[in-house]
Amino acid sequence: MADRLAVSPMSIRAWLRQGKLKGVRAERLWRIRERDVETVPEDDESLTKKVKRAI
Repeated sequence: MADRLAVSPMSIRAWLRQGKLKGVRAERLWRIRERDVETVPEDDESLTKKVKRAI
């Protein structure tokens, strides 16, 4: 996912912890559904731009 959004894995984990990106924690891994990536909140402009560019 980080490669697809052109951000670091740390950024993805931070967005997940902050609730900016929806995902489910499975032990040590995060699972992110495709539809959750497509529904990124519009109020986070930097995140929205990266997601829209990756889709």
